[in-house]
Amino acid sequence: EMFLASMVYFFNNQFITATQATEPDGFNGLTVRVSNLPARQTISMGTNGLDVRASLANEHTFIDLLHNLQYIIEGGKADAFFMNDNTYLGIAGVLRRAGLLETTSDQFGRTFNMFNGTRLVDMGNTTATGTTRVLPQTETQGTSTVATSIYAARFGRDGGEFFHGIQLEPLKAKDLGMLENGAQYRTNIEWVTGFANFNQRSLGRLNGIVWTTT
Repeated sequence: EMFLASMVYFFNNQFITATQATEPDGFNGLTVRVSNLPARQTISMGTNGLDVRASLANEHTFIDLLHNLQYIIEGGKADAFFMNDNTYLGIAGVLRRAGLLETTSDQFGRTFNMFNGTRLVDMGNTTATGTTRVLPQTETQGTSTVATSIYAARFGRDGGEFFHGIQLEPLKAKDLGMLENGAQYRTNIEWVTGFANFNQRSLGRLNGIVWTTT
């Protein structure tokens, strides 16, 4: 169970930050994938970023750009916005004050925040005990070094046209038996996975988001 939990954190991190430039046998995460898309798939909050809570006008600009982020996705429909904890909490406050915060529940009774039909997802930290965010608050945007980004995705395999996971073959697990110390078992797991986005408009990014004002 602990191994599976650690794999969840590892995969969440890879989902955003992975790059074949440093791991040729791996896959590219959202950061690399969006950077390789046409420029229209990346929206900026401003040359030097924008402190969302600095003014009501900035909050309104932020909401407008969230709508723009949805619009650049195929069909004007994003299934999820991926962000860090600062943005997850900040966006909830901005939307709540504007009367635009939506919620939904799944079959397990879990409640999720949404914006205009798009689920808001906090990507958390890189490890269970660590404090390093998967999506940092240290991106450089002009003169700002405390910016972050939101990534948008539309999922689906209908015609292979949207963003979805792939595997070359099913997961394989081989029991290698007990180690010589007589206290541990060893299992070899092989699972060749990755992602595919055949439609250039299945992904997008909004960068330059700053939350320094409280």
